Amino acid sequence: FLPSSSSSSSSSPYNFLPSAGPGCHIARNPRSSDSWVLGCETYDPSEYDPGVDVPDVCLDPDDNSVTVTNVSGGGGEGGDGDGVERVCYVTVYDVQCVGRGGRRLEIGRTTSGDGEDGEGEERRCTTLIVACPPSTFVRLCALDLPEGASLAEVRIESDVSPSDPHPDPDDEHPLGLAFPLACRGGAEYDHDDDDDDDDGDDIATEEESYLCTQGEGGHLTHFLRGNYHAIDFRCTEGTPVLAAGDGTVVEVRDSRRLTGVAVGNLYEWNSVMIELDHCDRDCDSSVGVAIEDEDEDEEENNDDDGDDDDEGEENEPSGR
Repeated sequence: FLPSSSSSSSSSPYNFLPSAGPGCHIARNPRSSDSWVLGCETYDPSEYDPGVDVPDVCLDPDDNSVTVTNVSGGGGEGGDGDGVERVCYVTVYDVQCVGRGGRRLEIGRTTSGDGEDGEGEERRCTTLIVACPPSTFVRLCALDLPEGASLAEVRIESDVSPSDPHPDPDDEHPLGLAFPLACRGGAEYDHDDDDDDDDGDDIATEEESYLCTQGEGGHLTHFLRGNYHAIDFRCTEGTPVLAAGDGTVVEVRDSRRLTGVAVGNLYEWNSVMIELDHCDRDCDSSVGVAIEDEDEDEEENNDDDGDDDDEGEENEPSGR
C-alpha cells in the first residue's frame, strides 16, 4: 500500500482494495473525466430565494437522479462565504444506480443488525462516497426504478459533514507498536492461562498472511482526522484477536451483528479498546480493534489503529 503522503488526482480509490467493498463507489475527485458521477454544477445563491434551505441530498423526479450539495463558499445571501469540502456518504437500498454513460453501478449487500434476536435484515444496497467541493452540486446517479415504483418509495440514507482532514498525515506516534498477527510462520502464542505450562499449543492460524484491504489515508473511510492511520486486514472467522501490548481493556462492544458499508452501520461495529500500560513519552496510548461479525463468507476484519485518537476503527466492508 502507498505511503500516507501520496495522493491521486484520478477517480481511482486511493489505498483501498475495491474488491473488498462490492457495492461501494468512491469519487474523491468527482470532476475527473473518468469518474462514474453524472456531473457537477456550480452553486449560484442568486438563483434561489432568500432564506431557502438547500438540502444535503436532493432527488429529482424528472430524471430520478440523486444529487449531493455543498453551498459553503457561495458568498452572498444563501452561501456562508467560507468554502469547505463536504464528505458525503449516500446509501441507496434495493434499486439499481446508473452512473455516467449508462454505467450500472455494482450492488452489494448489508445487514443492519437491529432486527429480531439481533440478527438484522440483509438487503441489497449501493453506497456512494463523494467529496463535494465548495459551491458545488454533484449529480451522483440516476435510479432505475422498477416498473410501477415511485421515487418516494426508495429508501436512502445519508451522512454529509464538513471534511475534517488530518492536520499532519505524515506524523509519527511517539509510541511504536508491533501489531501482532497470529499466522503460520510468525510468532507463536500460548493460549493456556498457566504461563509455566508451555505445551506448544498455540493460537497461530494456518494463514500465511493477511490481506490489507485499506491502508493509511484510504479513500473508503481512512481519509479523515480520527482514523487516518488505521489499517484494515481481511481475516477468516475465528482468527485470534491479539493485544498490541500489556494494558487494560477499557471498552468492549460486542452486541452488534453488522455487515456491509451502509451509512447506518458506520462506526457501529463491534470493537475492543485497550489502554496500554507503558508509554515512553507524553502520548495517547490507546489502541482500538474493530471486529466484524460473520457474513456469508465467514470473514472478519481486524483494524490496527495507528492514529493517536482514543477510538476504535471501522471494519472492512463485507458482502463479498
